[in-house]
Amino acid sequence: MSFEEYGLSPELLNGLTDVRIEKPTPLQQEVLPAALQGKHLLVKNEAEDEGTFLIPALQKVVENGEVTGTQVLILTPSIERAAKIDEMIWAMGYHAQISSALLAMKGKKSEQEQAVLDGAPVIVANPGRLIEILEKNNFHLRDLKLMVIDEAHNMENFNLVNRVKDILRFVDGDHQTLILSGSHNKATDQLAKATLKNPELIGFETKNGDFRSNDDTPSDVDLEAAKEKLEKAAVEVVLNPEQNSEEPEEEEINSESIEGEVDLEGAAEKLEEAAVDVVLNPGGKNEETSDTAEEVDIKKAEEKLKKTSITVVLKKDIEEQEKEEVEPVLANPILQGEDLAEPVPKDLEQGYINVPPRMKISTLMARLEQSKAKKVMVFATSKRTTDRLFHIIRKKSWGVVSVSADLNEETYNERFARFTSGEMRICLVGGMAANEVEIEAVEEVINYDVPSEVDEYRYRAELVGSGKASRIISLVSKMDREDIDRISKEVGYPPNELPLPEEVVDKKKKSSSNKKSKSSGNNKRTNRGSDRKSGSNKRNNQRRNNKPPRKKKKEMALPRPTYDGLSGGREGKEESGGVFGWVKKLFD
Repeated sequence: MSFEEYGLSPELLNGLTDVRIEKPTPLQQEVLPAALQGKHLLVKNEAEDEGTFLIPALQKVVENGEVTGTQVLILTPSIERAAKIDEMIWAMGYHAQISSALLAMKGKKSEQEQAVLDGAPVIVANPGRLIEILEKNNFHLRDLKLMVIDEAHNMENFNLVNRVKDILRFVDGDHQTLILSGSHNKATDQLAKATLKNPELIGFETKNGDFRSNDDTPSDVDLEAAKEKLEKAAVEVVLNPEQNSEEPEEEEINSESIEGEVDLEGAAEKLEEAAVDVVLNPGGKNEETSDTAEEVDIKKAEEKLKKTSITVVLKKDIEEQEKEEVEPVLANPILQGEDLAEPVPKDLEQGYINVPPRMKISTLMARLEQSKAKKVMVFATSKRTTDRLFHIIRKKSWGVVSVSADLNEETYNERFARFTSGEMRICLVGGMAANEVEIEAVEEVINYDVPSEVDEYRYRAELVGSGKASRIISLVSKMDREDIDRISKEVGYPPNELPLPEEVVDKKKKSSSNKKSKSSGNNKRTNRGSDRKSGSNKRNNQRRNNKPPRKKKKEMALPRPTYDGLSGGREGKEESGGVFGWVKKLFD
């Protein structure tokens, strides 16, 4: 089967091609027909197949067109899992221009709160962070069409089941629910009963109204008989298993005959034999303890401690060990031996380009087209940005790889080796500091996002080798101006402003001319009562007499909110939020 058979949008099909999902998995073949029909589902998803719920979720957003407000909510207990799902949404939904917001417990709460209030089309959230925002603002999700509960079996921890139920109080109207769980447990049962309506089960079944896995073997355990056996059974506590294991077992003990036969007095005597007087503070001034310390027979004490299988570590020994292992912390980083960023060399070519609003990607592509460098490294603040740039740049056949800190070592090394060997010309670096990148020299470094720290700029400059073709270029949007000004003052040799590439200038002029042509009809005025040519006056009179009814002016549509930071600058430095922010962006 192919995805075309499910009636998915062409934009979503292109997104699946980008992430190399070529045909539906067996689980997707079971889930997609019912999910696309709007049915409630409880799915056993042991392989953590994100496409199983992301494909119907993104298709629902595409079908709803320009509907505002949050339409899809995906809840997952893990921070790492939430980040992975968010990245998949950006990659799969790129051609459909689907925006998403990540609400993880480690993120900045203020930015996440604004994304919720702005109505991000898709929200991927840890339940704890989302309920904090909803309760604080008494904010209701009124446009929700689909809720996905991912990894429901892991919602047992940290009281997450109750937090999901609390989130439901802020969801208005009817919506479809998909629950995906790796196994059958109490959390899965509770969430299914609280959220699903006439669900279709895939990998699960019901028995007496309770959900369970299809592969769960029926249990014939007699609970009453088991309870009686547990009450009769006694537990033997072995204080020194090593010593007892050396002694042969004389006979098997009937567990049912032990109950009530423990000799407490005999046990107390044996414990007294193994008792040790331990002095915790040998250096103290207490007279009684100091006398006791002198009378302790160390060898006998060790034998008695050995009998009870207890290891005692004195405070004095810990303090001496810490003195040997812990090195003093020096306030001065130079004294600590840290590598500091080298000054930017005077002969290094530095430049920056002032980028018009919403033309940063076009400027980057034009710059890469112009550059003759064989090795170009592009730095962006987030992995999300580099992933999206990767999908755009690779269509040019320039040779590009993308690396980030969250890649496993094998994948990172494989991608980086393809760049250092010269097989790939461009390396996109997302969310990593330049001093973490191990490479001797590249011919050109491009700051897609201008670093906020001057030292980071210096570290990136260190990566650039010597020679006429070596340079570092920064793409400066409106929100990057403060950072580039600070770098220009502190770096020693400030970068020079470079002209905007001609392709971008032409694109900007074309965009401006289109806007002018649309508004030119509204700017024309007629001079009434002037003594010009009679023919002109006659035409004006005819226009006034035969003037058609004025068409109702279309309402100005606000642009959909985006949360990718690709229009310029780093994440979290939005110029303004809410409707006023959108209007401001519209007139930029």
